[in-house]
Amino acid sequence: MQEIGDKLRYKKIGSGTVIDIVSRKFCGQDRQFIVIEFPHRAMKAQLPAGDPKITKNLFPVTERKALEAMIQHMHSQGKLLARTWNIRKEAGEEVISEGGPCEWIELLGSYSVAKGAGVPITASDKTLVENLIDLIAAEFCCASGKNFEESKEIIGLYYEDAAKKISQTDYQAEHFETMEAIPKLKRPTTLIRAEGRLRKFAKPIAVS
Repeated sequence: MQEIGDKLRYKKIGSGTVIDIVSRKFCGQDRQFIVIEFPHRAMKAQLPAGDPKITKNLFPVTERKALEAMIQHMHSQGKLLARTWNIRKEAGEEVISEGGPCEWIELLGSYSVAKGAGVPITASDKTLVENLIDLIAAEFCCASGKNFEESKEIIGLYYEDAAKKISQTDYQAEHFETMEAIPKLKRPTTLIRAEGRLRKFAKPIAVS
């Protein structure tokens, strides 16, 4: 049973804090609900306590030291992104929805590689980056005790710093060019299984 003050990550939404436990009638029965506040969404959600459909999607937030280590080495976790924007968008949305901090930081690292190499990105890429920063910041906020805005600034600075560590020779722009002239079924996408989840990435690249 969760307690007030617990820091939890809810799949598909992100990380937040249990701020209350309330009792009310639900389907004619008295039920308890945990109230979680999600700082990156400026929202509160009431979730039925003890409901297996809910609890299977609740996870404790990452321990602060482990999270900081992943964030600080963000650029070294980057992978080449798919060449076409719609494939990047689909894969990125899947990572955001089905993944956790490890996957989020890895994908943000991939975008830092692209940014550092001066590769042009689309509006949908920018939206994905903003969403990733928000999710990671919410996790960091819960793990560190810092407020959300400060956490978001920290993650943003690490993202910018990671991009600066990438040189043009580490990442060639042609890996990110559109391939509209190539039939859709022949567009190269590599599926990598990580922690039971499928994500569309190309092979890892070595960066300094």
